[in-house]
Amino acid sequence: SGIAVGMATNIPPHNLGEVVDGAVMIIEDPQVSVKELITAIKGPDFPTGGIICGKTGIRSAYETGKGIIKVQAAVFTEGVDGGKSGDKKNPRIIIKELPYQV
Repeated sequence: SGIAVGMATNIPPHNLGEVVDGAVMIIEDPQVSVKELITAIKGPDFPTGGIICGKTGIRSAYETGKGIIKVQAAVFTEGVDGGKSGDKKNPRIIIKELPYQV
């Protein structure tokens, strides 16, 4: 969500290079399909990362202007040194990327 020139928008952020490539595709062929357009514009490019779950929400957003894009955090676990024995115990969850605006 953002405000530009007094108008609110809920368009997710995208990679500028991909958007330019998509715009060129539309200029060269105004009847380009969404299926072809998605080869250039892969989907939102969230600044905080996150893993997009499925492509149906992206396709729906591009086709109709409305879509639900589900994003989950990117996490991994690591063991913590257990002390003298050198065992890796007490695993902890490390959050590497968060869904946008969480």
